[in-house]
Amino acid sequence: MARGAKGDVEIETLSVRQIEAAVQLEAQRAQETHGFKIVSGPEGKLKVCSTDATKLYTRK
Repeated sequence: MARGAKGDVEIETLSVRQIEAAVQLEAQRAQETHGFKIVSGPEGKLKVCSTDATKLYTRK
């Protein structure tokens, strides 16, 4: 339990595997809903590209 500005709050500790699973789920949802695919690029950067691979966006 931690004390925040609005009182006591519960803080959940997540494992690396839990975080990776959540990221994979959101990537799948983005692809199904918006037609974008999220892939891991060099140096741990995420790349977002359209499913027809015509555009590629990189976010640091």
